[in-house]
Amino acid sequence: MEYPLNIPLNTRRLLLNNNKITSLPALQLGFLSDLVYLDCQNNRIRELMDYTFIGVFKLIYLDLSSNNLTSISPFSFSVLSNLVQLNLSNNPHLLSIDIYTFANTSSLRYLDLRNTGLQTMDHDVLHHLEVLQTLYLSGNPWNCNCSFLDFAIHLLVSNMDYPGTLLYLSTSGKSELQRSEAPY
Repeated sequence: MEYPLNIPLNTRRLLLNNNKITSLPALQLGFLSDLVYLDCQNNRIRELMDYTFIGVFKLIYLDLSSNNLTSISPFSFSVLSNLVQLNLSNNPHLLSIDIYTFANTSSLRYLDLRNTGLQTMDHDVLHHLEVLQTLYLSGNPWNCNCSFLDFAIHLLVSNMDYPGTLLYLSTSGKSELQRSEAPY
């Protein structure tokens, strides 16, 4: 299914979840300048191109969970300086995130990267997220290497809340960030 074309231009909340949509066209989205809430979960979106969200400057909430994302271009979110909550969870083919992906999302407070295919992450990915409060990372097949170690150290010294997330390093060289409930 393709992205619907006749969406009223003054739409503020758009629910496109569970529609088998394969792409988000920047041109059509660009006309929705009042959009603050976009739910695209459980579709078939494979990639986000640079400037996909070029006209939706007011967007605060974006849910792209449970899609088929394989790549996110470095400047996909570049105009989303008001974005507060981003959910990219349950995209098992998403193997990497460029260090510039979140460069202009300076208002981002909640980022969900659970159950993706991420194996490592450069700590510079989070460098621009100065107000990030909650980061979910569990369910990823993390590989223990120097880049990942820098990332883990960055998490440990940050003021960010990563609920119940613990770092486990094994002798096999694999590491995993998992959710673990507090005993009390």
